[in-house]
Amino acid sequence: MVIYLDWLILVSLLTNGAIFYAAGILSGGEIKKWRLFLATILAVGLTLALLTPGGRYLTTPAGRILSSVILAKIAYQSKSRQMYFRQLIIMVLTASVMSSLTLLCHALTNTVPVTTGIAVPSSKPTLLNLLTALGLLIAFTYYHRKLKALPPADVFFKVKLELEGKAAELKALADTGNRLRSSEGKGVILAAPQAVKELLEKDLLEILCQNPPLEADQILLGCAEKPYARRLQLISYATIDRQSMLLAIRLDKLTVYNKKNMHVFANPILAFAPQDVGRQGEYELIIPAQMLR
Repeated sequence: MVIYLDWLILVSLLTNGAIFYAAGILSGGEIKKWRLFLATILAVGLTLALLTPGGRYLTTPAGRILSSVILAKIAYQSKSRQMYFRQLIIMVLTASVMSSLTLLCHALTNTVPVTTGIAVPSSKPTLLNLLTALGLLIAFTYYHRKLKALPPADVFFKVKLELEGKAAELKALADTGNRLRSSEGKGVILAAPQAVKELLEKDLLEILCQNPPLEADQILLGCAEKPYARRLQLISYATIDRQSMLLAIRLDKLTVYNKKNMHVFANPILAFAPQDVGRQGEYELIIPAQMLR
């Protein structure tokens, strides 16, 4: 079989560039063009390396895994390990869909696929390839639906909470699973009392941190004569085995920052979680992703 080098380079550039860009969009991570370009050039180099005597090592499982890990690290700037693995999985998934579709076209037209490298392995298609293509397309659709509600830049944000002249700057996770709503129908922020202790009165913080914890309605009744009582309210929530209430407080302002602009929300509602909802070093509170759309 004759392979034209210039055509192989061109197709590899377009294919791998499209894979990196599509995976970056679907993963909800931050995209830097120079990183995508550098990863695409390296992927083209790996494609050309397949033509050399040592290229067979790149087609082994270890070679594929190592090249994918390195390319994902170069292509995307991840702020956390979880985001990196999300981007890596979606990149591999996108490449696999491209590979399976190309093999499907090969099977239907009885032609030789021109793309190789990380996008398409050059092999004869089988029924397993066709079933894999269908399965990956279903998985691809599932991931797209799960991620489309995420903010376009990232899922982690720097936020500033303000209450009666006091302020606290924290890291927040934009979570599509946070469906809590206040009595006014607003989205509700969720945090442990200790995470926002700079905003709270000392007596309220002590009540919230009691062990064993008090029920939310008991705390509300106990604080009825306090100056901040007008800001308190109850938020209902349900788990698999029970339905309960969370104590919440109305803040003065919430500011969410990203690299390009900021979102400002007046009178946001902050609910106090019975346990820590954050992850050390990554985020300390949860905001509804729908607030940022």
